[in-house]
Amino acid sequence: MSQTRHNPQTSKEIPAKLFTCKNEQLAILLAFSQDLNAQYLQSEVIKELFAQLGQVLNAQNLSRIAESSQEILPKLESPALLAINSALKKIQNAQICEEAHIIAMQKKIKNLLQENLLQPSEIKEQFFIIAREIQALFTNTQFEDKKTTKAIESIIENLTNGHFSIGVSGVLSAGKSTFLNALLGEEILSTSTIPETANLTILQYGAKNCAQVRFWSRGEWEELCAQKDADIRQFVKETQELFNTNLAGYLTEPPRVEEISLDSLSAYTSANHKDKFCNLVREVRINLPLKFLEQNVSIVDTPGLDDPITKREEITKSYLVHCDLLIHLMNASCAATQTDIDFILETLSERNISRLLVVLTRADLISQKELEQSLNYTKQSLRAQIAKLSAKIDVSEMLSRITFIPLCGHDALLHRINDSARTPKVALEKTGILEIEQYLQTLLFGENSLKSRDMLYLALNALQKLVREKEADLELESSLLFASDIQLQEKISEIKAQNDSLHSQAKSAKEAILAKFEELKNALNTMQNAINTNLQSQRERLCERICGNIAYDRAQKRAFEVELLQDSLLIGLKDIFADTTRGFKFHLNAKISQTLQALQNEGFVGESELLNAPNFSFYAKDSQVELFAKNLSAQIAKYAKTREFQAPIQKAFEEVFLEFEKIIFEKSAQIKSENLAFFDSIAQNAYKAYEEQIAHTNALLNQTLARREEGKNKNLEKEMGALQENLSNISHKLDSLRAFLEA
Repeated sequence: MSQTRHNPQTSKEIPAKLFTCKNEQLAILLAFSQDLNAQYLQSEVIKELFAQLGQVLNAQNLSRIAESSQEILPKLESPALLAINSALKKIQNAQICEEAHIIAMQKKIKNLLQENLLQPSEIKEQFFIIAREIQALFTNTQFEDKKTTKAIESIIENLTNGHFSIGVSGVLSAGKSTFLNALLGEEILSTSTIPETANLTILQYGAKNCAQVRFWSRGEWEELCAQKDADIRQFVKETQELFNTNLAGYLTEPPRVEEISLDSLSAYTSANHKDKFCNLVREVRINLPLKFLEQNVSIVDTPGLDDPITKREEITKSYLVHCDLLIHLMNASCAATQTDIDFILETLSERNISRLLVVLTRADLISQKELEQSLNYTKQSLRAQIAKLSAKIDVSEMLSRITFIPLCGHDALLHRINDSARTPKVALEKTGILEIEQYLQTLLFGENSLKSRDMLYLALNALQKLVREKEADLELESSLLFASDIQLQEKISEIKAQNDSLHSQAKSAKEAILAKFEELKNALNTMQNAINTNLQSQRERLCERICGNIAYDRAQKRAFEVELLQDSLLIGLKDIFADTTRGFKFHLNAKISQTLQALQNEGFVGESELLNAPNFSFYAKDSQVELFAKNLSAQIAKYAKTREFQAPIQKAFEEVFLEFEKIIFEKSAQIKSENLAFFDSIAQNAYKAYEEQIAHTNALLNQTLARREEGKNKNLEKEMGALQENLSNISHKLDSLRAFLEA
């Protein structure tokens, strides 16, 4: 390994000690470029490294050693190359070196690895071998540990039985039912079998066709009753009048669930059904014995993006957060509506979603030129709206995460069901359904898919964590079992000091998490004040424009047109309120994400807790804005006839905007309340994790001392050393597998 190699260009010998460098040190040398000469020469890390290499640190030697670090790459084994590549990624993310140079180094490493890289399917196979090897170490041996073997079995099961969830969204008449029928390969979502519904619907595999209807719980209904929104109040009032004294029988704790046949589903989900049971239903799960769903796939079919019942909309969006993939449907002939644009922006900028598939339905009803125009309009609209949100967002990067696929849904369905009575007009390969299926295969279902890689990565992390915990336990046991009496007392004192430290850390963690909530609350107050200031400015501009139009009409002796005024106000108010709520959502969610990321970096929260963070939907409903515009135009029409019209019109504008400010204030209060509960929960969990660690250490201490007292440590030192060595080797194997996966 220490053998030297000569560079034909420089004829300089590679320092033998370079081969003894750590992978992270080699990565730092590989990241060097001439524009960083001054920074590197001043770096304490580089000074220490050159002292270790026995080299004088100057500009000439720095360039020579950096070049030599590239030359030794072909002599290194794959695990080392993978570790160096991983370290280079960290340097790249820190943005402290020239990115183009780092990418060139990564490409060089990738080329060297190409022949020896393991595919995810091979990594998975190796993972199972290692997992079983660990289980064998703790089964029917003197180190038997049922808790460990059970935990490994759970990790294996989670990897083997991975669940895939696909969220499907779109406005009314976007063609969701036709698309899903084509994807499922059967005309199951016809209006006669499963009518259109406002309820959240989850399609999943089942041996027989049936459905489970889940009603609102008593607590959820009480939340609805407490809402101040006019639409929700009307919904609650209508439901209470319809069901009267029978209402309590449906709204129970725990929530009532009924299994029904698909034939009777419309009675529970159709808004047009005379019994109106749909008002009581929170969600519906439909079981279907279809091949597509048999792959452990579920489809979350959303009721719509502008549900008047905000509680139901929030439930829907909480499901979408946990989906592996989101598919958004848009009618190609209608281009992107404002609702479409808002949803796409919210999905990519406010949620932890890396990819979005946008399906342009009914593509066969327009020409190729019109389809391209529709797609270009959508992208331009997105660019404009993203630019409004923040100048810091990379628009091109965000758009690159969206895949657009046109779909001739009706013809795709006809090809899939092979209906001899109906002949498709478009060939199967031109319908778009094959392209969509290939997209799903790449992202979700294939052995080397992104989803499979993610599942494997989580399994590797879980197993590595378990191995490291066992290594720590064995090290503690060994230090207690084989210590002298004096060493034993010192070790016990050390453990007690560590536990005291953990108690302090537990308290500090809890305080730090709650302090982050206070920061978030203050940021929310600042945003609210900024919004109020912005609304005042927008209000004054709109009011000035309307008053100017009235004055101009008077000067021109033109008749005052109320309908024209109402249309103008509606457009103006919609733009103002939509921009305000969109900006509020974006900046608040960015702050929440930033806060949670900081807590995750400090080790206070994990991935699962991040997924359970509160999400909220906030917009000015069209019906609300239309009511504002109608009432305001009526007042303006009245004051426009008077001589001094400006002052009363200004007051009318103030009253309308004050109502909108109230909506923002109420939403802010809700956000504070939900986040307080969430942050309090993770603070308690963090505290509990420290306490459990202390309890585990104490239990292990007592157990080991009892074994020592009974004299059961004889002839155990050699076996325990062998076990520790085995676990150390396994840990290195898992590191290598994870590095292969990240390559």
